Amino acid sequence: MGYSQNSLTSCIYDMALGRSNWESILDILSASFPGCLVLVSGDDLVSRSNIVFSQRGLAPAAVAAYVNTYAAMNPWLDALGGLATYQVYHDDQLVTREEVRKTPFWTEWLSKQGDYDAATGVVILREGARQLTVEIRYASAQTEMRERAASTLGEAAQHFGRAFEIAARSRFSAGRGYLDHVVEDLPFSVFFVDADLRIHYSNFAAENLRRLSSGPFSSTDGILRAADPDSDAALRQMVQRTVTSKRTPTSVLQLSRPDGEERYFAIARLALRDGQHNQLHD
Repeated sequence: MGYSQNSLTSCIYDMALGRSNWESILDILSASFPGCLVLVSGDDLVSRSNIVFSQRGLAPAAVAAYVNTYAAMNPWLDALGGLATYQVYHDDQLVTREEVRKTPFWTEWLSKQGDYDAATGVVILREGARQLTVEIRYASAQTEMRERAASTLGEAAQHFGRAFEIAARSRFSAGRGYLDHVVEDLPFSVFFVDADLRIHYSNFAAENLRRLSSGPFSSTDGILRAADPDSDAALRQMVQRTVTSKRTPTSVLQLSRPDGEERYFAIARLALRDGQHNQLHD
């Protein structure tokens, strides 16, 4: 346990300095709490929109359902807004479990993921109406998990606070708060492209993937291209479909290389700018 806590603390500060990202933090928490869900969620408390979501333990379909539908139905969201930053919480302190079990969030989504009726979490950042939480979900029968999760997250919360201060003074000194830049630390590749697939921004993970000779892309001139011609045509069709849609669809495409067995999934979603910050999800 001590080793895991030390590793977690190191990763938190490495992330602040741009040497690590949320992937390492999620991996450490997942290894420390096997069989549990580890959820990192950024939410706007006014619009009830999900800004960013990363996790360990959920199937891809469950993630998509949460992001597109159930994040806005989170029965604990309003109560979380009343907590102080770095204050550790338990789910039943916010809303009774009897009440939660009557909600669509529980009946249609959470109960279908497994026995995760209990949770311990902490709000690690709040910027205006937006906040970032880390939560560990487990079965209520695992009574020892409650205290252990509270201890781990309680200590980590103070380090997150100092790490965000470091990031604000160094990496993001010219910009807004961390939640405006959280995409840089996401553990998956994110490209901002226009209708012609010209790259306007790519995070650290995306740049590494784009430069990987055995990866799914062959972009060298600022235009995002899939290495496989058929995949490239499908990628362009997906982006056009997403850009021209009157709704805000999420499209998924499997990419591959003709000379390899690796498979990648490309997810296209509009990056909304109508008064809201870019909303990105894994």
